[in-house]
Amino acid sequence: MTTISAWQPERHYNVDEIQTVLRRDFPDLGARTTVLIGEGMDNCAYLVDNTYVFRFPRRAIAANLIDSEIIALSHTALLLPISVPVPLFTGLVPAAAGWRYVGYRRLPGFTGCSIPLTLNDRKRLATDLGNFLRILHSIPIKSLVDAGLPQDTIGRLDIEKRTEMCLNRLMELQDIGFLADTTELIKILNRPPTHYQNLGNCLVHGDLYSRHLLFNAERNLCGVIDWGDVHYGDVAVDLAVAHLVLPPQLHSDFLMAYGEVKTPVWQLARLRAIWHSSLVAAYGTEIRDENLIESARTAFDFIAPGSAV
Repeated sequence: MTTISAWQPERHYNVDEIQTVLRRDFPDLGARTTVLIGEGMDNCAYLVDNTYVFRFPRRAIAANLIDSEIIALSHTALLLPISVPVPLFTGLVPAAAGWRYVGYRRLPGFTGCSIPLTLNDRKRLATDLGNFLRILHSIPIKSLVDAGLPQDTIGRLDIEKRTEMCLNRLMELQDIGFLADTTELIKILNRPPTHYQNLGNCLVHGDLYSRHLLFNAERNLCGVIDWGDVHYGDVAVDLAVAHLVLPPQLHSDFLMAYGEVKTPVWQLARLRAIWHSSLVAAYGTEIRDENLIESARTAFDFIAPGSAV
């Protein structure tokens, strides 16, 4: 039986260290209470004085991503119809040359992978998410590029590379009993859009899925967080979220709000959704995060009903 590979961070933190750094860099902040509220593959997040969220990179690559996040959100936060984090504090991690951390005022809400969403909730989400992405993807990017916003440097839509990685993960996930049937998923992977021309000319979030969507008490979309993968690139990267969080019967609601999407772009977005779900499932299983596991299971069932156990 194959096993899921671990994602080991390059840097570990503790609460005392975080408080020391923040009191050194921002003596007027207070930092009386500091609580770890989340750890991902690239960053960890601390809630300070129940008011501010600080994200610290766990890997060298994440420090560069935080730079991109600061550029994008500083220029665009006020243009978007849904709340996003606004960078207020930034500094350098001790003993990690060039590693930047960032702090924002905490956005209220619950992550989409931590609450149950009904079909009616998702129908509202389809419209709100489509409208959000329509506006995000229409923001002029020249000033952002001039300020240092990068293009996609890791091949997020590299069909050959990502499909090969995904196929291996699907086999591992089937081996450990996460997936019951990979037949339909593999069929989709084996039918990629042909002669696809990457449209790398829009501002994209880069990592949209349920964990990065915030909902209020009425289960309406109220925030979009974790912009570490923001770049200028192809809209298919973000359109994958429609396949990840919406059942197929609500795709028309999403597209009504977003606008026309050509068939090859939509097909590539679905491929991206499968690649992404396999990664989230593998990582969630590795760290035993039930919310991530359920997020991936839901996505697989939307893309290929009956595939997940």
